[in-house]
Amino acid sequence: MLKKLCLVFMLLLTFSACKYDDAEVTTTNVPGIGRRGPESVSGVDQYAGVDDGGDLANLNSDGNSDGANTGDDNGSGDGAGAGTETQDYFASHIGDRIFFALDSSNISSEGQAILNRQVGYLKQHPNIKVTIEGHADERGTREYNLALGDRRSISIKNYLTAQGIGENRIQTISYGKEKPVKFSSDDTSYGENRRGVTVISK
Repeated sequence: MLKKLCLVFMLLLTFSACKYDDAEVTTTNVPGIGRRGPESVSGVDQYAGVDDGGDLANLNSDGNSDGANTGDDNGSGDGAGAGTETQDYFASHIGDRIFFALDSSNISSEGQAILNRQVGYLKQHPNIKVTIEGHADERGTREYNLALGDRRSISIKNYLTAQGIGENRIQTISYGKEKPVKFSSDDTSYGENRRGVTVISK
């Protein structure tokens, strides 16, 4: 009888041990997270979509994804019209100089057409001031050519003011023959040196 009781007791112990093994919690190793228990037993994995080599790892220190366009598009430049208020633009698009005949400060019809464009430009840019330079060719004395350059610069100023440009926006200066653009002693060079130049000074 005692032997039978011992046998039954041993069977109960064995059964209990087997049941405990079946109920042992199984852990799963998840890359980038570590070992985890059966949180997703219901069939919905709360870590789904989290990849330590994916988008979360590509975030910058400021929280933006690498490659995201976070800056402004600066293709429009520093401001509307800023590029037009330069001497280069003025010379290439409007015309910054006119030419004079020998010993003359009279403005030709070609010169008037250029000055009319200058008037339109200055009216569109009321903040801009200009300096009118008067130049002469190399022939004649220094004093004579300084006086001739002065008459030429004043002639241009008078034309601009007659078209509505304020006198306070225009200065004049004469360089006489001191600043030639051509250095050859021929009629073509002389013609290019006899000029009046409008320079943006703001």
